[in-house]
Amino acid sequence: MKSSNQIVVYGSYGYTGKLIVNECRAKNLDVVLAGRNGEQLQLQSKQSGYPYQVVESNDLEGLKKLLTPAAIVIHCGGPFRYTAQAMAEACIATNTHYTDITGEYLVFESLPKLDQQAKDLGITIMPGTGFDVVPLADLSCRCASADERELDASAGAAVRARDARGLEKSRRVRTCSLDRDDSRCGRPCDRRKTRTGARFRSRPPPSAGSPRK
Repeated sequence: MKSSNQIVVYGSYGYTGKLIVNECRAKNLDVVLAGRNGEQLQLQSKQSGYPYQVVESNDLEGLKKLLTPAAIVIHCGGPFRYTAQAMAEACIATNTHYTDITGEYLVFESLPKLDQQAKDLGITIMPGTGFDVVPLADLSCRCASADERELDASAGAAVRARDARGLEKSRRVRTCSLDRDDSRCGRPCDRRKTRTGARFRSRPPPSAGSPRK
């Protein structure tokens, strides 16, 4: 295992990458910025004070050189179905922990092939450490360990509650499309419509003797 504490944030100038770099800076961590866009990296380096390296995501030798001094890479440079494999292979070659923020199922299917190599080296290959994946994994574990009947009852209650809300809403609000007239619609509604977002709410017909507005 490496004694280094260096963190490489690849794709550091993207939205999530910036958030990660800001958090690392707040904790005074040892970070190297990396990615494909030299101009963005130079600007971010000036703002953060961190050094940077420009490396293409498909440049395996360049990635190995980048990761050799590092303990871990936080890979934020998608689309990950094109970039994750080379980064993970560079991690295997340099004994570097791999994490990324993907939610792409193709990556989850492909990277487990490196599992045994990673175990032999004592490193982690962990895709999907971003916020969009962690709650789903937690829910999946909960579902896997819960009683099946309990889950069925909970799901059924949720569906019934949803259907009840939808039925009540349909009773309160009747909508017509613009190209229907009263005879085709079959509803006792006035042809005048008030627009609400992308839908149109029908006005009730005026009572006898009341002025039309």
